Amino acid sequence: MIKLPIPVSVNQAYAGYGRRYKSKKYKDWEKEAKTILDTQDLPIVAPHTPLIVKYVYHMPCWYKNGNHKKIDVFNYEKALSDFLEHNLPGFEDEYIYKGVVEKIDSKLYTVYIEIEPYNI
Repeated sequence: MIKLPIPVSVNQAYAGYGRRYKSKKYKDWEKEAKTILDTQDLPIVAPHTPLIVKYVYHMPCWYKNGNHKKIDVFNYEKALSDFLEHNLPGFEDEYIYKGVVEKIDSKLYTVYIEIEPYNI
């Protein structure tokens, strides 16, 4: 299992009109995530293998006043799969055949990622 800080959403990941480029927030998150990733025992992913990827987001889901936060966790998946493709040997986001997303109310801002082969 991989543990990373929650990335910026796809809405904040890119800047520019006409020509998109990575925002400073996105680049800062990538740098932090790479430092954290390098301290972990990583799963072995065989290249060109269909995958099941499960993202479990631990984040605050409620405001102090009791109102529910509007958080679309699917907006974070793009940054995570792109990051893993560039930093986890054998991982290719085009081979994600099944994705599972879960959101857990927590004071943490962490995502746990499980990667398994998908038997077609």
